[in-house]
Amino acid sequence: MILGRGLTVAVALGLMGASVGAAAAVDVKEQRRVQDERAGEAARAASDLRSRFDLNLSGLSSVQGLFSASEEVTGPEFARFSEGLLRDSPFSATLLVSRIPDFSRSDYEASKGNSQIREPSRGRPRRASVREEYYPVSYRSSAMAQFGKRIPLGLDLAVDPVRGPALRAARDSGVPQATRPVVLRESGRRGLLVFLPIYTNDALTSTVAQRRASITGLAAIVFDAQQLGDSVREGRRAGTQIRILDEETVVYGPTGGLENTVTERIEAAGRMWNLQVQTPVSESMTFTAAVLGGGLLLSALATLLLLGFERRERYAQALSDRRLAERERAEGAQRTAEERFRRAFEDSGVGMALIGIAAGEAGRFLDVNQALSKLTGYPSERLLTMDLLALVHPDDRAGARATTRRLITGEESTRQSEQRLVGALGRSVWVLLSTSLVCDEQGEATHGILQVQDLSERKRHEGQLQHLADHDPLTGVFNRRRLEEELGRELADARRHDRRGAVLALDLDHFKYINDSLGHSLGDELIARVSGLISERVRETDLVARLGGDEFAVILLEADEQQAVEVADQLLSAIRSGASVTGPHGHVGTTASIGIAPFSGDIEDLTEEDLLAEADIAMYDAKESGRDRCCVYSTSGREARMAARMNWVERIRGALAEDRFVLHGQRIESLAGDSRHREELLLRMVGDDGDLIPPAAFLGVAERFDLIQEIDRWVVRQAIGLLARMQAAGDHVVLEVNLSAKSITDPDLPAIIKGLLEQHEVDPSRLVFEMTETAAIVNIERAKRFASFLHELGCEFALDDFGAGFASFYYLKHFTFDYLKIDGEFIEDLTASSTNRLLVRALVDIAHGLGKRTIAEFVEDEATLQLLKELGVDYVQGFHVARPAPIEEPIRTAPDRTAH
Repeated sequence: MILGRGLTVAVALGLMGASVGAAAAVDVKEQRRVQDERAGEAARAASDLRSRFDLNLSGLSSVQGLFSASEEVTGPEFARFSEGLLRDSPFSATLLVSRIPDFSRSDYEASKGNSQIREPSRGRPRRASVREEYYPVSYRSSAMAQFGKRIPLGLDLAVDPVRGPALRAARDSGVPQATRPVVLRESGRRGLLVFLPIYTNDALTSTVAQRRASITGLAAIVFDAQQLGDSVREGRRAGTQIRILDEETVVYGPTGGLENTVTERIEAAGRMWNLQVQTPVSESMTFTAAVLGGGLLLSALATLLLLGFERRERYAQALSDRRLAERERAEGAQRTAEERFRRAFEDSGVGMALIGIAAGEAGRFLDVNQALSKLTGYPSERLLTMDLLALVHPDDRAGARATTRRLITGEESTRQSEQRLVGALGRSVWVLLSTSLVCDEQGEATHGILQVQDLSERKRHEGQLQHLADHDPLTGVFNRRRLEEELGRELADARRHDRRGAVLALDLDHFKYINDSLGHSLGDELIARVSGLISERVRETDLVARLGGDEFAVILLEADEQQAVEVADQLLSAIRSGASVTGPHGHVGTTASIGIAPFSGDIEDLTEEDLLAEADIAMYDAKESGRDRCCVYSTSGREARMAARMNWVERIRGALAEDRFVLHGQRIESLAGDSRHREELLLRMVGDDGDLIPPAAFLGVAERFDLIQEIDRWVVRQAIGLLARMQAAGDHVVLEVNLSAKSITDPDLPAIIKGLLEQHEVDPSRLVFEMTETAAIVNIERAKRFASFLHELGCEFALDDFGAGFASFYYLKHFTFDYLKIDGEFIEDLTASSTNRLLVRALVDIAHGLGKRTIAEFVEDEATLQLLKELGVDYVQGFHVARPAPIEEPIRTAPDRTAH
């Protein structure tokens, strides 16, 4: 009995031991299951968080693409684009930050309705202090309203202590960068801002210096951390707690009290994020409970074990089902994102394609949209069998091949360039190619996104502007400006390669009589006919230009003096026999006089102006010899002219040292009701005998021998002193001061002007600085900075001799100016030339459309003045209005125009 009881006890103890051992084994497995379950839940949450980061960063790339593909995006366009982009992402908002150099600040602020660029301060944002560049907020999506008012339009984010470091890091790295989390003012929740840089078209971005030089702005997107965390938590098991930390700072979730968490580290937008997940799970039976259960009957223990296994099986099945549902949700979100991209890809008005970068498929089209098919003329099916280089014009393929190589090797991640594509019909079209690499989660590039923007219209306008700038509108041959450019190149080439050539100056005989007696229309017809005769009788390599009026010039290349004389004789014969028009009394013909100025490689200091002057002198010799003939300029006169130049240099230096320059004023009259006294200051030099020498006699030499900056400084000092004296005398005059092209590059002149204005305490708005159109365009960037500086001082700026070259129209919207002074060539013939009237009206309309005023020079009679008034010109000057006179004479009374 004792043995049986002992056996029973032994069996019971054995069963209890077995039960305890089994319970312990189950407990170990259960703990592993719990750990796996928690790790899996954390991994899925991290995947969701990473997907939401990627989704928003893809939206940021879309904003970047919008501004890379378009030359100019308006506020309404940005708002519409943002609304479409954010329709499926209510937890973010977009904005655009522009890079504004200091010299463009006033233009930018004017384009924003005179809204100032501001910088953060302890109170309200204040006007930004002067620095080399600014990064103001230019556009914001309407969704910004839910994130408070800490990012107002015009705020310079580069100097913001929170946002500035991320902005600069994005600019220098070329990849997205996020700010540290901050508390959003109105919602009280945490948020952050992510920046992505936008670079200029076709810019090199391999180094930090290149990226800083080529950046035009940054696209940015705002995250609300609360909504971001809620979106990750949504769909998690009930009771799951999530905490997101930026390094050690809690961005989302409880600040304490979480135990048994699993941490995942995620790198996104240049920052490291810690995601902590606490998942509720069914805990295993404890060791004590297992020991106590060992005292139960064997059948009960077996039953409990069976029930436990069954429950575990059901739990495992439920867990599997839940994981499957979560995976399906993640895949659904991925499909939604892909569908959104697909819709944007297919519906885009800009040509788009996915291109391969892997070995064997580099540059090959993987997918194309309808816009690209329409642009190239190839159906989508055909494009998918081609690569990009097959479309690129043969002359551009070397550059395109180099770009593809840099993208494949990872030297660059984005690239923009202007190329010509050849379509299905063989027609070339200029396009802007923008290529960006797409990377997987490991950062490996998988393919590229290509955007193709049609530049045909822009190129057509550029070609038209260039043609207008280089050609005479009546005859279609080159104008004086283009001729001087070409002649300068030919002279340099002659020196380099010891070549010969000649310049012919041709002037029609008695043309003024023909023009006045038969009318300007027949005169224009005769000019056009002579132009055709000249062009027909010179070689294709020779250059023909109309210098103005009835004057032409021809550059003969690879021609000696004898060959030049032979060509001149042929032209004289052709004009004598073929240049005629039919007037009221029959045919009227004309002849010409030609001057020849040879040149060769042994010339040293001869300039294009010198050579044209020599040809002009020889032409007048031909006229004095009886007309209808040619004369050759004697090169012996060149030495004499150089000696005369050096004499002028000494005279100018002496006049500067002895203060023998004076200022005269020519009154400018208002046709638009401005009653202010206005004068243009004109420079004169006092000769050794006391005679006044006009500027045309010495300014050319002064510019040639670098004396012009000293003269301009003298004029500025005298003008500001004169303004102070007249202001003290009660004459609140407006003075216009001419500056040369070289003064734009004078580094000390801005400080001199500022110091003189402060010293004399004059009203800067009554000082207008003039610069010729040609000088402004040749030095466009420096001229823009100089004009902006003048506006900051309160002075005004005028473009003088405007309209001689219509290429300048392209620069008007980028240039800060107040007045256009219409070139006198259009005014002298205004009453007789319908062409000039149309051009003047166009200039006036453009100026007024830009909010600027116009001044007409060379007004010589009342009829011209009245016609200018009808055309809407604001101011006039010329001998009919007033002749130049010493500026400090008593104020000259303006003639009464009210009777007309």
